[in-house]
Amino acid sequence: MRLRRTQKPRGSSLIGEYSDRLGTLVRRRHAESALLAAKQNAEHAADTARQAMIGAEEANRAKSEFLAKMSHELRTPLNAIIGFSDLLDQDSVLDNREKVRGYSRDINAAGRQLLNIINDILDIARIEAGQTEMRESIVDVRRCLTACMRQFEPQAAEFNLNLRAQLPDVLPALRGDELRIQQILNNMLSNAVKFTPEGGAVMIGAQTDNAGRLVIAIRDTGIGMSPDGGVLNLNSKPNDGTVVTIVFPAERVVRRDPEPSAPQDVSPAPEHQLRRA
Repeated sequence: MRLRRTQKPRGSSLIGEYSDRLGTLVRRRHAESALLAAKQNAEHAADTARQAMIGAEEANRAKSEFLAKMSHELRTPLNAIIGFSDLLDQDSVLDNREKVRGYSRDINAAGRQLLNIINDILDIARIEAGQTEMRESIVDVRRCLTACMRQFEPQAAEFNLNLRAQLPDVLPALRGDELRIQQILNNMLSNAVKFTPEGGAVMIGAQTDNAGRLVIAIRDTGIGMSPDGGVLNLNSKPNDGTVVTIVFPAERVVRRDPEPSAPQDVSPAPEHQLRRA
């Protein structure tokens, strides 16, 4: 008996060939998609690594800037303490009880400023740990402004700056964190004194506006900056000085009677100013 070989129909052979090709194409597409996904994942990982490196560099710069700023902030009250204590060592001053009391108050204020700076550093640690808190109280704005001016009198006198304030007879109080408010005022006045050339002037003003808000402005005759040079409310032009304004909301203002009258010059008394020899 002879066996005959059965041949597959031509159409069936073509279908099998096309199926094989289609399977190869699908597998190739899957491989290409996997390679593309792997490439994208690698690029994403590389970008994440770059961003992490940039973040680390920025953090390092921020740390260096913070240390430089702290160095400057520490020197200001230290110079005040040294300057006023040196004056207390002079016989002509010791014979004047009023001057002794004035310089003692100045040394006390500078010491408190040092304490505030240390508190700032501790505050940063608390913020990073998520433990910061606001301590609200009724704040005497006039006392804050006066204390702020006294802290910078030695530095202003060293460069022959005319540091003065023009305040109304009665200022409203504020409801807020006194330490934070004092920090704001110190930073504003520090920049004004630092960037005003010798023989210039730094002026502090305060008033309530039509909306009931308390507006504190510090004007200097310093070098100024371009309009995009800051994030606070400021008015500045190159070579024309700077006016930095801070506005407290009306709901934070604590009214006092009588209503504020015409501004009164409360510049520091001459005996509490240091003069450069």
